[in-house]
Amino acid sequence: MPRHLNIVAFPNRVQFGSQSLPGRDLEAQLIHFAHNQKRNRNPRVILALMALETATLGQIAITVQDVPRAVAFYRDTLGLPLLFEVSGLAFFHIGGIRLMLSKPEQETATHSSILYYKVPDIHATAADLESRGVTFEGKPHLVAKMPDHELWMAFLRDSENNLLALMSEVR
Repeated sequence: MPRHLNIVAFPNRVQFGSQSLPGRDLEAQLIHFAHNQKRNRNPRVILALMALETATLGQIAITVQDVPRAVAFYRDTLGLPLLFEVSGLAFFHIGGIRLMLSKPEQETATHSSILYYKVPDIHATAADLESRGVTFEGKPHLVAKMPDHELWMAFLRDSENNLLALMSEVR
């Protein structure tokens, strides 16, 4: 089996290198193709060749030092819906994506991503969060003028000192 294989999905067939198979279901065709490869014992292994361009984001993890304190901040201060807590982990819902809060696996390690919360009115959202006790690193400000909108941002810290941001695309 080659390391790289050119796979092209057409409306009525799927092309695997020099082989062409009829049908529209790319995953089914990949599995069929993999079954025909004598050296490939796992037919789903070929699916790993697919790029992430069709994937969707399912979950974001943020490490925190104190899970209960972070839960209170994300639930009570930011107003995010808490889905559930289990074994020192907390899961929230943000626009169809899960946010997981957990302690780092090693006590000295911390890893964080900056979450950019896209909001329709950055000034109103910032004022609402300030009324709930959130301190911003600065006022909402214009970051870039795009051809069809202005990009505004404001940065804040959560209860664990992770950097968060509000962003708004003003048209």
